[in-house]
Amino acid sequence: MITPSRYPGIYIAPLSNEPTAAHTFKEQAEEALDHISAGPSGDKLLRKISTLASQKDRKVTLKEIEINNQCYTEAVLSRRQLEKYEPENFNENRHIASQLSRKGTFTKGEGSNAIIGWSPDKASIRLNQNGSPLHLGMDNDDKITTLAHELVHARHVLGGSSLADGGDRYNPRTGSGKEELRAVGLDKYRYSLTKKPSENSIRAEHGLPLRMKYRPHQ
Repeated sequence: MITPSRYPGIYIAPLSNEPTAAHTFKEQAEEALDHISAGPSGDKLLRKISTLASQKDRKVTLKEIEINNQCYTEAVLSRRQLEKYEPENFNENRHIASQLSRKGTFTKGEGSNAIIGWSPDKASIRLNQNGSPLHLGMDNDDKITTLAHELVHARHVLGGSSLADGGDRYNPRTGSGKEELRAVGLDKYRYSLTKKPSENSIRAEHGLPLRMKYRPHQ
């Protein structure tokens, strides 16, 4: 059952319909959102999502995933877009939405809804001493970095400014690679240069180590 969070434009979809389990996931998701909103750039990110949701009739759905699944953000059509484009199945829905979510050469795309697959068991992006990601997990000091990263992607999807093009996300020359650098806040996408919220700007607000690379440590 999908229910609205206390953050406008963000909805929560637990795996289980069992009331206690569903309530627990919603509490954990909203706790993570509360932590993110406690800092200036995190608050700015959530407010921008709220504004886009209101202006464009969009929403972000925070969907609980199984513990063995990877966190993700994907574009999906809004209710009005479903009526307009009439996809034959969910794969076509996602294909159309991904095109609408992308930034063109000169203009932004139409934008679409976004689904974030997330689990409290994978709330933390753990780093090594050089700032390279090791793996996702649970950490008492960090319950936000995975969600912060995915929310940046979702903001781009809603606004039609995503650079993701289906290319190699570990290659900084592809659109997908550039989109990941934006989400982390690396190179020319650093918060000090863009003033746009990123995983690293939110890390800094909470005294967490900065991520220096997108590619995981091998």
